[in-house]
Amino acid sequence: MKLSGKHNDILEHSTAHNRRTKRAEAQARLEHHLELFGVNWEVPKDKP
Repeated sequence: MKLSGKHNDILEHSTAHNRRTKRAEAQARLEHHLELFGVNWEVPKDKP
């Protein structure tokens, strides 16, 4: 698919933004998980 230079720039910016957003969301989830569970990645077996 051939797009004009302007539209290619918009598309490139959009995909770069989406990648940054997904990475930021993953980082926020990881930080939240670490706050909840500390360094233990699995919930202790004695807690449901």
